[in-house]
Amino acid sequence: MHRLRFLLDEMNSFSSQRQVCAQLELGTYRSERTVCDVDARVKKMAGFDVVVRGCAAVTCCVDESILTLALNEALSNARRFGSREAQITISMQIDEGADGAGRMLRVEMDSVNGADVPLLSADECMHAVESVPAWSEDVGLATVNQAAHAIGGRVWLHAYASEDAPRLNHTVFHLTIPVEQVVWRAGAIDTAEIFRRRAAHEIGVESLRSQGGSRATRWVS
Repeated sequence: MHRLRFLLDEMNSFSSQRQVCAQLELGTYRSERTVCDVDARVKKMAGFDVVVRGCAAVTCCVDESILTLALNEALSNARRFGSREAQITISMQIDEGADGAGRMLRVEMDSVNGADVPLLSADECMHAVESVPAWSEDVGLATVNQAAHAIGGRVWLHAYASEDAPRLNHTVFHLTIPVEQVVWRAGAIDTAEIFRRRAAHEIGVESLRSQGGSRATRWVS
């Protein structure tokens, strides 16, 4: 029964991804952000070979279709070209977007290359997310990148060699997509609030300095 449910979920997911890709190609895709527990969503997609480092948010509104599309493609590549002896690591956090663009969910997926896969160059990393293959069973990173761009996000790769012995080649998949209505976990640090407080504090200090610094500095809380 569990196996049947898994297969049905896989079929539905595949059908949904193909539909999203077709809409993106036709220019008819309409992004819809829904309330999502990103931790739970990613952990459900990940398998026994994946370590998920959770996000500080309980929930946020995000385009789940694009998030799922991107992570499925990244996981497929990590398993195809990665080492079977090493786990895949997924890290997530929510940052302020550049130029006041709003909050962004940032996902990083780090995988160790297989023994026959060399360290990717910067050009190869760029080519992987910009060139659409003539034929492929998978969606392709270039399509995922186009999908992310369509909703104000971005996809890119970078590669590095670990300093451990033996030296291992890593490939890291990066995804950023917009989010809103973030609900933080108890005790989680809201980085945007920290930046606001820091800026307010620095403005207050400069104001006091301009007045001769005669009054005590007031900490912004």
